[in-house]
Amino acid sequence: CESFSIPGKNLSSAPDDNLYGAEKEVVNGETFGDIESTFYCSSDLREKRFFNAWQALAVSSVDGGFTLGYYDDYVGRIRISQLDERDNRTFSCTLIDCFPKSVSDLAYTQAPATDIQKVSVTWAYRYWKNLTDEADLPRSLLERIGDVFVNTVERKLRSKLPSVLRRL
Repeated sequence: CESFSIPGKNLSSAPDDNLYGAEKEVVNGETFGDIESTFYCSSDLREKRFFNAWQALAVSSVDGGFTLGYYDDYVGRIRISQLDERDNRTFSCTLIDCFPKSVSDLAYTQAPATDIQKVSVTWAYRYWKNLTDEADLPRSLLERIGDVFVNTVERKLRSKLPSVLRRL
């Protein structure tokens, strides 16, 4: 990957006209714009083929049918990290429910053979999480209940295992 944009957030707002007097804007949600990335291509163009195959999960044009795929079958998650000079993460975020919205075309030119072919990908996503700053925020009650349930089930399963297997 040569470049990958870190996403931003936009607040959507509307006038609050339920008040007497001067009107004020109130936030009613947030929106997320598409982001861009650029990848170096190997000689067999496997990077471009990978993104095209991912897009085919959303729309398959086999036999000219243009069949739409199910949302959960073509969305994924991508973690983007900024690294310092020692490759330590200084910032990380995850794109939730993302997919390659646009994969650029590749131009063949008379450029020197040493030039590296690049493919640009535009990403759509539902929202993103800041893993650096939001990791320490209190988790939701549902997440904590889920962890308790998983830990309880795991303890019960482990207690049923013979002691020889528990050491593995």
